[in-house]
Amino acid sequence: MAITTTDLSIIYDEFLTKGLDNLKSLQKETQMEDEQIAAASASIIAAAMRESIGALEVLKRIEILDLQKVTETNKALDIASSTAVRDAQSAQDLLNKQSEKLRIDEQVTLIQKQVDTESKKALDIASSTAVRDAQSAQDLKNKAAQKILIDNQVLKLQKDTAFVDEQRTQLGLSVTYNNKIKSLNSYGNMIGTMGAGGLVISSDMWSAFFNMVKGLNVDVSANPTDTTIIKA
Repeated sequence: MAITTTDLSIIYDEFLTKGLDNLKSLQKETQMEDEQIAAASASIIAAAMRESIGALEVLKRIEILDLQKVTETNKALDIASSTAVRDAQSAQDLLNKQSEKLRIDEQVTLIQKQVDTESKKALDIASSTAVRDAQSAQDLKNKAAQKILIDNQVLKLQKDTAFVDEQRTQLGLSVTYNNKIKSLNSYGNMIGTMGAGGLVISSDMWSAFFNMVKGLNVDVSANPTDTTIIKA
């Protein structure tokens, strides 16, 4: 028999139809998106083409065996036409050729069964590949969404940590300023008490007082040089 493009088309259509039917069932079960359907369809078409070509190679092998069978049959007929003038050994040769023909027929039948088995395996593999591709695409989409969620959580945690650090810094500064203000008040009260008692405040004590004031007020550029107090 001669293998034609029609044979290849039939094999290809069989692979493709089964793969697309499996894809439709998967689409109903998983609610696949258009881009996933397109990717799975492309995979099924490619798998159908590969398996069709493989099946075509097997059919070519069958065609070769068929040609061998015809050749051996012709040889057997030639031998049969000459057995009338040959001896018993020629008759035995004919029987041997007939046995060889039967053996070739058995090989052809076995190969045809192998073709059917491989075709079924190819269809199953094509369907499984389409399912795996669709599942992989969905898994990838889910992981991308999870990564975005985790990144947002990490960003929020970083902002919360920075806010807590800033609060801790401001609290530390507040405690420091409060301590300075308390010290300044105490020092000022002491100077006031000493002045009320008629005591003279030394320049160093005045400098210490103004340094404390300067530490709380950044606008104070320098301490006063004249700290003499004159009674009005």
